[in-house]
Amino acid sequence: MLSSSPSLGKLPVVRCRTERGQHLPHEQYTSDTCARCYRYMPALAFREKLQYNGKFGALFDPSTNTTHYVGSLNVTQEVLSSFLDNSFADKWRACCSAAWHCCNDMAMAPTTPKGYCPRTWDGWQCWPDAEPGTVSREPCQDHIYFENGPPSCVKNAHKTCLPNGTWYMNENFREWTNYSTCGRKDEHRRFLNFHIATYVISIVSIVPALILFLAYKQLQVPRISMHKNLFLSLLLNGLCSVLFKAVVVGDELNRHQHYDSIMERNGYDASKKGNRYSE
Repeated sequence: MLSSSPSLGKLPVVRCRTERGQHLPHEQYTSDTCARCYRYMPALAFREKLQYNGKFGALFDPSTNTTHYVGSLNVTQEVLSSFLDNSFADKWRACCSAAWHCCNDMAMAPTTPKGYCPRTWDGWQCWPDAEPGTVSREPCQDHIYFENGPPSCVKNAHKTCLPNGTWYMNENFREWTNYSTCGRKDEHRRFLNFHIATYVISIVSIVPALILFLAYKQLQVPRISMHKNLFLSLLLNGLCSVLFKAVVVGDELNRHQHYDSIMERNGYDASKKGNRYSE
């Protein structure tokens, strides 16, 4: 939502809305939203993550006692060096740039109609004014995909505007956007099912061959025994692969905030490895 503070002889001060419901002056908004883009990124993106200073809307490096006021056009080398690699730094800068453009869009859009949910930046992307009692949909931005690239088909995030003209809040009383629909779990699940199906076909094909090798005495010769052992190893490999993919990898696809997968229960920290089957 856009608000202004006109004063005599001066142009109105452009203020833009953040996910915390604050209307900040453009410069402060740019720094705060860019710092929060950094804050929201997962731990796997960093060598050593800097701290977010909410009071000043900046990043703080405790090792050097330095505060960094960041923005889409104001990025220090110290902040960039905290990322694990350039791809994560690029995603962060893309988020900062999207926040900057969002504020400009807020400023240029007409005044929010009375009773509507206000235009806002939600921490990842921009949302226009919304009619009460509706669900807004916006394409998922590329910079929200940290462990995998964007899906081949565009997916949409959802944000609910309540009948009273306010954005839906979660159990922590924070405005919340549903990004679960942006995930690639469905794609991974299809790939997983395809892999399991191919292994099953291989197993079904190998079993008759092994039966023939074992049933006919004429085939009990050293040269055929090599083939028999090869087929047996392929059969065991296929069975182990099917069990692992169906039980372990399939369980990993069901992991969410309130459910620990088999890998996590056995000491595997997926948030640090960066090879999860997730959004």
